[in-house]
Amino acid sequence: MGLQHNGATGARGKQKLLVGPWTHGSWDQTRQGELNFPNSTRDDLSEARRWFEYWLLGRDNGITSEPAVKYYMMGAVENGAPGNVWRTERDWPPRATVTPFYFRDNGELSTEKSATTQASRGYQYDPKNPIQTQGGKNLLMAAGPYDQRNAESRSDVLIFTTPVLAQPLEIAGKITAKLWVSSSAKDTDFMVKLTDVYPDGRSILVSDGAIRGRHRYSLWRENFMTPDSIYQCEVDLWSTAIIFNKGHRIRAAISSSNAPRFEPNPNTGKPFRADNATVVATNTLHLDAARPSHLSLPVTISGGGLAVADPKASAPRDFILEQNYPNPVLSETQIVYALNRTTTVRLSIFNLLGQELRTLVEGLAPAGKYAIKWDGLDHHGQRAARGIYFYRFTAGSFATTQKLVVVQ
Repeated sequence: MGLQHNGATGARGKQKLLVGPWTHGSWDQTRQGELNFPNSTRDDLSEARRWFEYWLLGRDNGITSEPAVKYYMMGAVENGAPGNVWRTERDWPPRATVTPFYFRDNGELSTEKSATTQASRGYQYDPKNPIQTQGGKNLLMAAGPYDQRNAESRSDVLIFTTPVLAQPLEIAGKITAKLWVSSSAKDTDFMVKLTDVYPDGRSILVSDGAIRGRHRYSLWRENFMTPDSIYQCEVDLWSTAIIFNKGHRIRAAISSSNAPRFEPNPNTGKPFRADNATVVATNTLHLDAARPSHLSLPVTISGGGLAVADPKASAPRDFILEQNYPNPVLSETQIVYALNRTTTVRLSIFNLLGQELRTLVEGLAPAGKYAIKWDGLDHHGQRAARGIYFYRFTAGSFATTQKLVVVQ
């Protein structure tokens, strides 16, 4: 990106970027970590050869007219799951809406910001008992997507998870975590993992990152922490491209170790390896309205298997619930709603007594316009009797209701 946008005249705008779901040197394999990515292998030598043939031998082989970016959009390892396809772009990253997912003190990863004046969660980090690395961007040990449940079960890990996804949610681009933290030590580390939680409970690593307290502002200068003072820092989880499938959940895990991928911080503030001394640190993540620690995800609007009425339409300005059509309802009807941002939604059918007949949609969904069909059946598969019914739609704190009539 630096060369493409800021390079000298002979280099600017002439780069090519190829991004795959590979671990180091494994572009010829579909199996990465514990997952299999179909059609992901590339003969990178042929693309490199064409590149050098053009620039060094002057052969017009068409490579300069091709899109600047080719990237693999990962998907769930499930039949019919969206994703696991190659895409092209003129630049990186693809167009996306950077969406904050806030860490809440009840363990939820939410698009709704906390309104409380005081909220936090903490843990004790012992450098002599670090969390063991399970996959990730490694070289000489197991690398790639691995199940993180063993690490997540520890008391020194904070877990934040979204509700179940009502629709697939696609992200592509840079991921960052903005944290407000404090520690009883003058130096410590903070680790962030992003995982894809499958319906069977597997929590598969997507990306991770770390920051060292003394280098929270700069890698070139040390700034030690004052014990129990609160600091803002940003953790870089690098970039990815993945579609979290419907029925999955998105999870963030916060801790202070991931060894041996990162050398455990002894928390003493001394030069590293000066001695064998360690200090147990009480580390705190702050989650209130003034210090809304969160994960920023680049949510794209390109679709990826979404039940969107118009996938080319941009996000609406407001939440919208349209009148169902047809109405009255003979055998089935369609309900259209629109979201102006990623949020938790619920769409349910009620009778005149206020009894819930059927929940059509429940969970997290990205911005867009959706068309949902109701087949006239209740939760038990029984057809609704003739009469007047209501459908209620909630999106975050927004709520509205419409009336429908069943005539058969």
